[in-house]
Amino acid sequence: MSSGKHLVLFSPGFPANETDWYCIPPLQGFVVEFLRQHPDWHITVVALHYPYKPATYQWKGVNVIALGGNNIGFPRRIWLWRKALRTLKKIHANHPITFL
Repeated sequence: MSSGKHLVLFSPGFPANETDWYCIPPLQGFVVEFLRQHPDWHITVVALHYPYKPATYQWKGVNVIALGGNNIGFPRRIWLWRKALRTLKKIHANHPITFL
């Protein structure tokens, strides 16, 4: 893993693969442009709801952790946020977070 700074983004969704262009295009553009301007940074995206199945994968050089929340409602959404906080702690333990 690079020794540069680490940015973690929380999002309701993120593309499931590189051909999934319709999932929050402004966020995709931000991530691509940010990496172009700051190639020494490491970016991790934590997608809460979409993709609908939990997975960890690479998207254009970005680590993506999909929690698979599938738009669940209250009270099960509390479980999703607890899972997100546990994931955040694991990420920080492996590669300290500079910005969230």
